[in-house]
Amino acid sequence: MDIKTKYHYTYFFNPVVIENTKYEKFLLKLIKDEKWNFRMHDKVVDMEIYTHFLAQAKKVMFPSFYWSNDYKDALNNMSDEKMASECAKMSCVEFYYNINDNFKVQGKIDQANQIFFEISEIKMICFNNGICFLAFKTNIESKDTIPFSDLLNFNFKFKQISSNYAKYKATDNIYIQTNQFDNLDTMLNFINSITDGYVKYSNDDLYSDKMFVYSYACIDQSDWNQEKTFEDIKDNFYKYVFQFSGDYTSKMQLNEQEYNEVVYSKWEYSKYGFSKLGGVVFSSASNTFNYTSLPVQYEKVSMYIMLLAFYKRIALLVLDYKLTYGNKEAFRFVQNSLNDEIINNHFNQISNSSNGMSLWNKWSSVFELNELHRQVDKKYNRWLDLIKTKRMYMFLASIIFVLLLILGIDVTGLI
Repeated sequence: MDIKTKYHYTYFFNPVVIENTKYEKFLLKLIKDEKWNFRMHDKVVDMEIYTHFLAQAKKVMFPSFYWSNDYKDALNNMSDEKMASECAKMSCVEFYYNINDNFKVQGKIDQANQIFFEISEIKMICFNNGICFLAFKTNIESKDTIPFSDLLNFNFKFKQISSNYAKYKATDNIYIQTNQFDNLDTMLNFINSITDGYVKYSNDDLYSDKMFVYSYACIDQSDWNQEKTFEDIKDNFYKYVFQFSGDYTSKMQLNEQEYNEVVYSKWEYSKYGFSKLGGVVFSSASNTFNYTSLPVQYEKVSMYIMLLAFYKRIALLVLDYKLTYGNKEAFRFVQNSLNDEIINNHFNQISNSSNGMSLWNKWSSVFELNELHRQVDKKYNRWLDLIKTKRMYMFLASIIFVLLLILGIDVTGLI
C-alpha cells in the first residue's frame, strides 16, 4: 500500500558556468529584464539566515547583509551597466523571477496518471567566477494528501528536463499544460533562453545530465508512528534519496558504513538523505515540528549550506577539468582561482549550530571536497614542476648557447 504525503516541495538546481569574459554581460541581461529582480538580503526579513551563519559564510553567500543603506540606495539608482559592473565584483548575487498570477506554471506528468504540478519560484544564484545555479521550486497540486509514489515519479522525471537525452525517453517526458510551457520543448527553451550564448560549461559537461534534486516530504502520521516504524517504510526513503521512480521494485540494502554516509537524523521521525545528485528530508507528521518548523529551516537555511558545498564541488571540478585538458592559459586561470577565498577556504566553521555544522560536514563529505581539493593541488603541482623543468632546460640551453658562442669567437680569433 502506498504511503501518503501530507506536505512537500522540491527544488531542482541546474548549474552552469558562464564564460569569464561574458559574466558581467550576463548579469546585465538579467538586470535589464524586468521579469528578473535583484535580491538584497535583509537582517529582519532573512533573520533565519542572518542568525544561523557565521560572518565568514555570510560574507560569501549574502554580502548584502553588510551593505549600508546608502550603498543599497545608490545601487538601486545606478544605471543598468554600472549595476552589472558592481554585481560582477560581488562574491555572490541572487535574482528571482517575477511569477505573478498571470504566470502560474502548471503541468502534468504522464497523461494517464494526471499528476498536476506547479512551479512557484524560479531564481538564479551566481558566484563571481561565473558559476550559477538556476533553481525551480515545485510542488504537486492537491487539496489533500498525495501518494508518495507520485512525488517519487515527479522528482524522477522532472530532473531530466535539462538532459540532452530526455527527448529520447518518451516515458519520461513532462507535458506542460499552460500557455507559458505547452510541452517539454518550451520548458527547455525557457531554460536555454536564460543562458544561451553565455555558457562555458553546462551541467551535462561537468556534473550530470540531470538537474540536482533538493526535496522535502512529510508523510502522514498513520504511515510512520510508534506502531509503524521506519523499518516498515525505509524502501520508500531509499528511493527518495537516490531518486528512483515509484514503481522501482528492487530492495536496496545498505551496510552500516553506507547508511551512515547517506543518512543523518537529528529529530524524531525525520531522516536527512544525501547523494551527489540530490538531498532530501523524509519525515512524519507524528511530530508537528516536521510540518511546521523543519520544512522552513530546510528551505531557508539548510539549502544554502548545501549550495555552498555544491558550488565548491563545481568550482573544483572546473579547475580539475582545466588542469587535465587545458593549456598554459588554463593553468594561469587555475593559478588565479586557487587564490580565490571561496575556493581555497575550507570553511571549517560556518555556523554555531550543531545541526548546521553536521549538515555542512555531511555535504562536504558527500561532495568529496577535501579529496577534490587534494586532486587539484596534485595536478597543479605537476604543472608547476613541468614548468620549472622546462624553464631549467631553457636556462641550461641558453647557457650552452652562450658558451658555444664564446667558444666560437675564441676559435675564430685563434685562426
